[in-house]
This record gives sequence, C-alpha cells and structure tokens, in this order.
Amino acid sequence: MKKNFLHICLICILCVLSLTGCRTDSFSRTPSTLSIDEEYPQGGFILHSGSPMVETPEGFYAFQDNYLYYITSDLTKSTILCGKPECTHNVNPSTNLYEAAECNAFFVRPQISYYEGYLYIAAQNIAVQNITAQNFQTETDDISTVVYQVSLDGSEKKIFFDVGQFINGMCIYKGDMYIADAVYTETGKKDRIRKISMKDPSDVKTLFETTDYPSSTLNRFECYGDFCYFFFTPGEEDGVYRYLRINLQTGEITTLHESSDDTSLLYMNDYGCIIEDQDVNRKNQYDDWLWDSTYYKIAPGDTNTVPLTEQDFPLLAETPKLENIDDTYIYLSSMHHSSWSEKSWPEDASIYVCTYDGEIAATIPLGREFSGSVFHALPGTEGYLFVYSQKYAEGVAETRYYYAPKAEFGDGAVVQLKEIPME
Repeated sequence: MKKNFLHICLICILCVLSLTGCRTDSFSRTPSTLSIDEEYPQGGFILHSGSPMVETPEGFYAFQDNYLYYITSDLTKSTILCGKPECTHNVNPSTNLYEAAECNAFFVRPQISYYEGYLYIAAQNIAVQNITAQNFQTETDDISTVVYQVSLDGSEKKIFFDVGQFINGMCIYKGDMYIADAVYTETGKKDRIRKISMKDPSDVKTLFETTDYPSSTLNRFECYGDFCYFFFTPGEEDGVYRYLRINLQTGEITTLHESSDDTSLLYMNDYGCIIEDQDVNRKNQYDDWLWDSTYYKIAPGDTNTVPLTEQDFPLLAETPKLENIDDTYIYLSSMHHSSWSEKSWPEDASIYVCTYDGEIAATIPLGREFSGSVFHALPGTEGYLFVYSQKYAEGVAETRYYYAPKAEFGDGAVVQLKEIPME
C-alpha cells in the first residue's frame, strides 16, 4: 500500500472508535423552506459516484476534509456535528492524528445520503479488523467499509449495512439503497452493484457483477428515471471507457457508449443522457493543452447516440467542459482543468448556465481562489446551484463550498458565488 493511503487508514482507526453519542447545540435548527426530493434527495449532489453534501428537512449536511457539518437551510451558518465537551474537531488530522480521532464527526472517505429522518454515511471502518497503530502498516488489506445510520442531531449512530472491502458508489433511490463495490480475492477483482432494502437491510439483491475489467474502476454511479447509470474507466485491457445502464424494473443491462478518448463523463435527467468525449492534445505545460470535445445525447430509455452541435447549443463552439445538468439547466465551464497558477488564471474563467434552448441564462465568474483546485458544479436543489472546490497544499486537502441562487439566473445575468462559512 502507498504511504499516504496508510496514513488515511491510521486516521480511520483512531477516529472510528469514538463515533458515538454526538450532537450539536451551537444554534437552533430551522426547517428547510426548499422542496426536498424525498425519492432521491442526494441526486443534485452526486460527485463522481457519491455525494459530499445532501439536503434534509432540517437543512444541509456536508463533509469538509472528513468532518461532518450541519448547515442551516439559508446557508449562512454551519457547525461540526459534534457537541462533545472540549472536542478536538478543530485539530488538523494531518498534524495530530490522535486528537483528531477524538471527534465524533470524523469519517474517512465518506459519502452521504438522506432517507426518512436519518443520514446514511458510507465510510471506512477498520476498527472491526482489530488493527492498532502498531500493526496498521501490515494489515491494511483487511479494510472494511460500512454504511452508518446517523440521526440528524448526531446523537444516534449505528451500522446499517456492512459493504465489504472497497465502495465505489452509494445512493438511496425510491426506498432502496444501491451500492457499487469491488471485491478483491486471490483470483482477481469482481465489480458488482447491489440493491438493499431500506426497510430490511438483510434483503439484498445483486443487479450486476463482472470480472471483465480487473484494472478499471466503476465510476459516476447514479440512479435516475428507474435506471442505474455508471461507467468503467479505461484499464490496461484496451483503454476504453464503457457506459452502461441497468433497467431497475426489468434488470436489463445495456451498453450505451464506448470511447477511447481521454475523458468522458455521463449526466442524465428527463432530457436524457449527455456524454462528453474529450480529446486532449497534451503539451509540456497545462496552460498549453488543447481540448477538443464532442457531445452526445441519448434520449430517456433509448440507446441511440445523437451528436449535439453548435446548432443545439451555440456555446459548444468554444468546446466547454460539461459540468452537470438538472431539469432546467445545463452547466458548462470554460475551464477543462484548474491547474493554472493564480498568476496565469484566466480573467474570464466562468461557469455558464444554459437553457435547453441553447441560451445562456447566467454567467458565474470563477475567481483566482479556484486556481490550483479541483472544482465541480453540483445542480443542488430547486433554489441553489453549488460549487464544490478542493485544493491540496503540502498533501493536505482544503475543501470549500460555494452557492448561487437560481432565482438570479436569467437573461444572461452575471451571478456571483457566495462561500458557505465552514470553520
């Protein structure tokens, strides 16, 4: 195992033992005034294959650098979900692992969802393997991942489902939990997707499993419109991205798209799937890379790939990066990557909010604070678009969340992002 991965494991060992009896009383909660999608509340917050943030009737919950925060529904206040006296949740885990582990709001590699009054958090749980700080370097192959059920005030926590080794994605959709994970054995790797009943977690059905892609990773795992979508990153087998769909009613598995281009992403809603293939001409410096993207649409329930052109969306002439979509807008970015230094960061770096008629509804400037970070536009809720940003400095991740009110979108308006205070 790599050294930094082992360090993460050690953090998990130290923190998981104290994850009980948490609550926060920093300020009173107010019910959310936004409409909650009870069937799929995390749908607007999918990042790769899991969600770092979710909306609930009491407000928002989000992870910042492995700590779970509660955020008021108006996005003006936040607090770590821990009211433990003299808790050390303000300690940097990279400099003081033992003190950081005392916090009950600390999870490792978390994904979060919400269902009927509880948070469901998938995270690593090494404690069940009886690994100590002395032997963790030789025992990390026995990592376990579980899904915790956590009350909204943090006072209750229990293991809801034991996933197994490595989770690739988790979501709750229409009363069932869907989990994509990888099982490693002496004979190789098996990828699988399972459905778990929220009423009875012992009721488990396997929807998909394969051993065909031992060096690929299952990614962008999401449910929408009674379908489950996901893709495999290219492995050593043939370097091909594969996009698949499972019909949750019939169990039918369909290959939607295959591509050998550098990067491809998949997004879906009532409009259908949108796929972007990125052909990258790499040069020595990030600033000199050339990007040529091709965009496709697949109608809901269909399998035919139809190219999208400048006639559909005039902005495609600039070959922007597809960030995300929701039922009203398509979100595009002028930045294919954010590795430019602050000095060379483009003045016009922006996220573009487009209607399905191809018009630009809003432009959201991306200031120099995004330079060197990895950022993603999250469709969020009916009321807000969110931007997730993560920057690494000397091996330590710094996560920030921003939002833009959708009520300000329209007629090409320039809408400024506001940062959610998380300290």
